[in-house]
Amino acid sequence: MALLLLATTGLIGSVIYQRRAERAGDRDLARYLAAEAEDLRGKQPGLAKQLSLLSYRTDKDAGRGALLNSRRTPGVINADEPAHDLAASADGRILAISVNDAIELRHKDGSERIRAGVIGAMTMSRDGRTLAAVSYDEHKEKTAWVRFWDISDPAHPRQTAAPRLDHAVHSLAFSTDGKVLYGGMWTGEIRVWDVRDRAETKPLPTLKAHSVRVDSLAVSPKRDLLASMSVDGRIQLWKGTASGRPERVSVIKGSRYERDTVANPRPLHRVGFDRRGLRLAAPVAGKDNDGLALWSLEAPDKPRRIKPTGKDAPEGDSTMQCYAGIDSVAFSPIRDYVIATCEGKWYARIYAKTLIPGAILTGASSSDGSEETTSLEPGMVLFDPAHPRSLLQATERGVRVWYLSNSAQLGVDTFIPATPGTGAQFDYRVVGRRHLLALQGVGVNYLLDVTDTPKSFTFLHGTRSPDMFTGSDIALSPDGRTLVNVEKYEGKDTYKTGEKRGKKVEYVGVRLRSTAYPKRPPLSTIDDLDNGIQAIAFSPTKPVLAVSDMNGWRDSNRKPAVVRIYDIANLRKPRQIGLIKAATTGLEFSPDGESLLLTDSPFADPKDPQARTSPDELQSWDLTDPAHPRKRWGRSVPEGMSSTHLAFRPDGRLLAGMDSDGVLRVWRVEKHRLVEELSRRTMSIHGSVIDFSPDGTRLALMAQQDIGGLARPEVWDLTDPKNPELHFYLPGVSASAYALAFTPDDKYLAVVRASAGVEMWDTDPERVIGELCAGVGDPISRRQWKHYLPGRPYDPPCKQE
Repeated sequence: MALLLLATTGLIGSVIYQRRAERAGDRDLARYLAAEAEDLRGKQPGLAKQLSLLSYRTDKDAGRGALLNSRRTPGVINADEPAHDLAASADGRILAISVNDAIELRHKDGSERIRAGVIGAMTMSRDGRTLAAVSYDEHKEKTAWVRFWDISDPAHPRQTAAPRLDHAVHSLAFSTDGKVLYGGMWTGEIRVWDVRDRAETKPLPTLKAHSVRVDSLAVSPKRDLLASMSVDGRIQLWKGTASGRPERVSVIKGSRYERDTVANPRPLHRVGFDRRGLRLAAPVAGKDNDGLALWSLEAPDKPRRIKPTGKDAPEGDSTMQCYAGIDSVAFSPIRDYVIATCEGKWYARIYAKTLIPGAILTGASSSDGSEETTSLEPGMVLFDPAHPRSLLQATERGVRVWYLSNSAQLGVDTFIPATPGTGAQFDYRVVGRRHLLALQGVGVNYLLDVTDTPKSFTFLHGTRSPDMFTGSDIALSPDGRTLVNVEKYEGKDTYKTGEKRGKKVEYVGVRLRSTAYPKRPPLSTIDDLDNGIQAIAFSPTKPVLAVSDMNGWRDSNRKPAVVRIYDIANLRKPRQIGLIKAATTGLEFSPDGESLLLTDSPFADPKDPQARTSPDELQSWDLTDPAHPRKRWGRSVPEGMSSTHLAFRPDGRLLAGMDSDGVLRVWRVEKHRLVEELSRRTMSIHGSVIDFSPDGTRLALMAQQDIGGLARPEVWDLTDPKNPELHFYLPGVSASAYALAFTPDDKYLAVVRASAGVEMWDTDPERVIGELCAGVGDPISRRQWKHYLPGRPYDPPCKQE
């Protein structure tokens, strides 16, 4: 009886909830759609993306989080059918999808089906006038045809020719002008057809190319080159493809392909050219797996392998985990990066002139999205020529549409590939019209001009940084004209933290540099330190700099840790004027510059590692007179909470603190004292850096709810500090965040991600809706609309062009 009552109550509740949700404009509808989107994100990603858009359209406040979180979610074309191969015209006007025994032609006016038996490899001429595909007779194993269709009018495709072959054809490629077709054979030959007259194709002399199956062919968009690759890993370059009688100019060693056609029946595309025909991508064999390699083709007869810098750089790419082999490659048509697929996932590799000259950097991957959407057996990848930031991936459940707003991180508006140091900090300031970003990196500190974000950024200067225990902070002055960072440098004088390296001695100090002329020698160096540098902070109102003189290794502190206060009115001659006896890894000035907050964490007695001199304490120091710091108050930090991240609201009337247990506290501040705790809320399983928005109404933090779960940036509305409300959230990833901050113009939320770089998230939904729609794929169907929004007129959030 109890179970029956419970079931009945649940049924009634769901009916009531659905009726409430059906009311147009009701916030409950937005929440209902957002919840459905979260549930479907891995199962039906394209639909989930559109439900997120609908939730925002229904109620902007309730649907904002679901919409912004959907930027890592792919769209889907033909969700109910497996896709084996893809081809497109150069202008993106026509897309061909191989689906089992048919080819679907999609164009602006709809789609058409071409039935042609068992479909194998497929290709399309760049002008979109001719489609060629291999088809097989399922009853005769070795019987194959190369069929040609005139698709000048894609709504009415017309077969024009079908030469028959007695061996399987595993790859196809048109010459750049579309007048010659090349076919890679099971025998290792390359068959050639003159197709200028589509009604009567003419065979040209066969190329005696390889000794085993030719699994991949590619023609360069420029420079008239052909690349052929066989399953034994041999790559051959040919010149003069437009003639139909190309000349072989060089041979390259790639990686073998071990899987048979039963394990992966889809056509392979293991070799490809960039948009200029100057680079070639193909798999190579690494120590344990396949990796992606690039060759420079300035001289096609002498291809030059582009290797990552460093004598220990691996042959393969261990981060791709391609034990079964790379299936396909595709170069971006507008940017300097290439995509490779293997074992259900795709990976991007960036080869532009970056912060590390000559390096091939790890970029975005489908693993950045939901794992459920990436564990599908992949076919080829192809950039949509009509939307060059959209990556199409053929899978066993339709064509995934991934929107790559940048090459390095899915969903991020801009990504700066400067690898941060462990626990790295950064600072962002505006100087006139320039936007500057300073980042503490691995072995180097970066100063970047990010004025043109999201289009580009400029590397201004780099300085050598020490390990995280010796120095772990970086800061820009409030006016952005001065950079203060911890640097390693060589010197002659005896210095307490110097390290001998051969005959030279390396030192660590705090250096002040002009951001207008960062490459010039530093303005000055602060070297009157005993231990190291754990935190740096500028006063927002006075020419004062605070430095925490402490080493992260307890036994490396030669003297008691302190905070030193410097007068920097003369940047060329910093002068210590005050001292605070405290061991801290964080410093926070009040907006008026009269208070300095820190958490004092005294070291244990070196003779007894378990003993403590006193508990951690949150302290406020009066810096009205910086030369004579005076302790205003102290609050004991609960046992086990080793650190607290602090942030003042810009007006100084609120203080937020998030401890190591993930508890956020908000206090009202009067006369630099905490007079009332307004709210206390557990946000995460561990602590996080926090930051107020420029207008003081929102607070950003990182939240993780489960051990091993995804960590996601969240922005909370603190208009009513007694009742914080989740304003929106961004996609979560497994990598933790070291730092985050709103940009001064409030256009982006910047996040420093571990082992990655700086992510710049656009937090205005209205600005990102266009890019979301570009990656939706097929619009929500009428049947799906009726299921989720009964009684409302059919009105998809993204219209087909």
